Amino acid sequence: MMELYVTVGRGLDVFAEKHLEQLGAHITLKTEGKLAFSIDDVSKLTNIKFVERLFGTVDISESSAFTKSDLLNHLHQVVSSKDRLKNAVVQLKSAKRQKIDDDAITFRLSIKATGKWKKRIDVSRLSKDLSAKVTSCTGWSSDLRNATTEICIHVGPAFCAVGIPVFRNPLSCRSYLKHPGLRSTVCDAMISLAELESDSCTVLDITCGNGTLLFEAAAAYPQIYAIGCDQNADALATAKNNLAFCQDALGRKIHVDFMRADTTNVMLRVPSDRIIADLPFGQQHCTAAEIATLYPLLVKSISRLLNRNGIAVLLTSASNHELLISCCSKESLMLINKYPLSLGDTDGVICVFKFSK
Repeated sequence: MMELYVTVGRGLDVFAEKHLEQLGAHITLKTEGKLAFSIDDVSKLTNIKFVERLFGTVDISESSAFTKSDLLNHLHQVVSSKDRLKNAVVQLKSAKRQKIDDDAITFRLSIKATGKWKKRIDVSRLSKDLSAKVTSCTGWSSDLRNATTEICIHVGPAFCAVGIPVFRNPLSCRSYLKHPGLRSTVCDAMISLAELESDSCTVLDITCGNGTLLFEAAAAYPQIYAIGCDQNADALATAKNNLAFCQDALGRKIHVDFMRADTTNVMLRVPSDRIIADLPFGQQHCTAAEIATLYPLLVKSISRLLNRNGIAVLLTSASNHELLISCCSKESLMLINKYPLSLGDTDGVICVFKFSK
């Protein structure tokens, strides 16, 4: 069994934990933006969803009771253990079927401090000290630009984690998206809530922008037919560019069409089985007063376009979600569940609606 951990955005841990367990992982620790687990085959994690990065575990230790001296001593002890570092590298390389030449291993060490530790430790100095310790104990050379191995240290308020990335690029960076919009991990959560497993499912996004949500849905569920609507011509041009790139990257046709339309007055002959949308928040797109006028119109359009047995999965800001729920209630759309999450500079909420019986 291999010991690993993932980093995950706030609010997405519930989705990531369920996904990992479905892949056969045994969760061993849940803490501030991380899930530690064991699994028998790392190849199962190549296309893992909901997470930012995947690390081979060198060490995860509780740091809440550490003094500064305790922390520094602990980190020096961890990186001084050639066996721990080398075993982690060997496991990861073997899992990816890569040959290991001990003499050819180079490394780059990075440290991130959060919470109380952000102002209590000199990250730059500690990074240099620990890099020197790794070199003296392992014989590996430090290479800041083209290292074969990266050693990542995160010192947080509750836990200190030392790990080695399994993949060079974050898992949240999808190779089939040329111009991503909404963060892919948030898309993963919304798509999972939309229940797209049926053999034939029509998915509509009435505020599609550059189409990120629909491309993620089509990549995960090839059988769906998706329609994206937006009133911004530039956004739709980017979406069509994304469509060609996505199909080339996936090596197959995806069934996504786009149309320019007023999002409050989209005209379609047949209602859709699912509506997923990243609604305007009142930051980049509208003022708070405009949102108060827009949301009732958007929801009225959604209720008209959604199949009576369908599901609507809508993302809005934390400050707007009560307005959204109220508007939906007036159109007989019942809130099934809501999921608060971080959207970087703001807090968001994914709301799931169905028509009341």
